Amino acid sequence: MAYPFHDLVLQAQAFRHSSCETGESNERLEFLGDAILGAVMAELLYHRYPDQPEGVLSRLRAALVNTDRLASWTDTLGWVPHIQVGHYENRALLLSRPSVLADVFEAYVGALYLDGGYEVCRTWLTALYEPLLQAGVALSAKDAKTRLQEWLQKEKRPLPVYVIASAGPSHAPHFVAECQIDGFSGMWRGEGRSRRRAEQAAAEAFLKEHPDV
Repeated sequence: MAYPFHDLVLQAQAFRHSSCETGESNERLEFLGDAILGAVMAELLYHRYPDQPEGVLSRLRAALVNTDRLASWTDTLGWVPHIQVGHYENRALLLSRPSVLADVFEAYVGALYLDGGYEVCRTWLTALYEPLLQAGVALSAKDAKTRLQEWLQKEKRPLPVYVIASAGPSHAPHFVAECQIDGFSGMWRGEGRSRRRAEQAAAEAFLKEHPDV
């Protein structure tokens, strides 16, 4: 899955965390890559599942681009050792956060788009995701928020409450969600580039601690 970048500076930027003291971070590339990834996945699903309504396609796309999925790609593709972080950061702790790894994947997609164009991105992402699509992973998957909500309804419990905080500049906001569930002590935290992704990550955090749900 290696792509021969023409602009090696752009490639390096995709792996540069915002904590780095020098060089432009990957935040702007991440912003761009998020949009490109969403567009490619929407097109891919639109053609692959012509009989599915919009709501189902949205759920499938969410399953394909959630934080854990993107973080796993960064790990599987062997990119983690190449991620640059600031000298004063705890590297191991920072890179244990799925949101950081997911951001790198999106930044790489943004860099890929700038270096090679939309068709290069589309071809690369299609090849990456094709095994999942052939295995029916997306079609059988439900996103974390849906799984949690359905379980709570089945148990006749109140729906979760998501407390949202945001930070960062308008062109690259960062959201943090805390999931509160009646009858369970504590809160489960998630982060993402949008409110939806932060809520999904918070729901995923709860489900990881409660695998029987």
